[in-house]
Amino acid sequence: MLAKSWKTGGDRVWLWILFGHLLCDFLFQSDRLIDLKRKNIIKGLLAHSFIHVNVYVVLLMVYWFIYGGSISLILLAAALIAIIHFFIDYLKIRLVSLNQATPYQAGLFVLDQVFHVISILLVLTLLGLGSFSFSGIYDGIVLFSAGAYPWETMERVVALGCIIVIGTYGAGYFLGILLKDFTPKDDIQKNHYTIANEKTEVRTRFLPNGEKESEMVSVKTEQLFKDSSQKIGRYIGMLERLLIIFLLLVQLPHGLAFLAALKSLTRFKQFDNKQFAEYYLIGTFSSSLIGIVLGVVALGVLQ
Repeated sequence: MLAKSWKTGGDRVWLWILFGHLLCDFLFQSDRLIDLKRKNIIKGLLAHSFIHVNVYVVLLMVYWFIYGGSISLILLAAALIAIIHFFIDYLKIRLVSLNQATPYQAGLFVLDQVFHVISILLVLTLLGLGSFSFSGIYDGIVLFSAGAYPWETMERVVALGCIIVIGTYGAGYFLGILLKDFTPKDDIQKNHYTIANEKTEVRTRFLPNGEKESEMVSVKTEQLFKDSSQKIGRYIGMLERLLIIFLLLVQLPHGLAFLAALKSLTRFKQFDNKQFAEYYLIGTFSSSLIGIVLGVVALGVLQ
């Protein structure tokens, strides 16, 4: 027998809150808010939590309008989850400064999101807005894998919204942490890139005795260009993963080859720089893998 939380749309309030959490942690967390957290951790986290509770309330009002339920419990859940979010983020910020190693930072990012999800499930369970168990979660995964998960129309929309936010902003943040050690560090390469070209010329000169002498000369030129900003690269990655998800949804996986060729063409000359080539390949493979996994999940949601 499946746990109650997997049966009907009215018992899946967790999905709506998860969508709100992803929106606030990634899409609505601006650089200005991140800077505020660095300067004043309490003030920054209060602003961040305030955004969370407001987004939760808006989404849960839509949920209540569709499915009904206890409005007071729903609002209480939004407040409690936002308060717990404050303390989880406070602990994460304190832990971030302890170790700058990439595995530590990436692991902390993942653990932070896991604890947020667990806190959402626990609050909803304590308030009677859901019933969660390991067996119920396992049964849900089995149903989803078999394409038999009992989705409702609005739930599909919310689930796809979660996938899109994770595939764009969420994956962008994670890859930024994961790839920081591979970013080209050469001073001349910082924010710039070079395009080298080599050609052979025939040069002719006249000797003092009047004779003509010709020689073959190889001429190598190197041009320095200002590279795109980091934000532009992040947006390109977002669009790349969105396109991968879309291609899998419309069952055109062979379009991935075209996407890879197009992306490589725009950076072809920069592959002469070994440091950049390694960074590009690792980043592309990681981004594509995330896009493919999310595309498969999105396909399962729409089945």
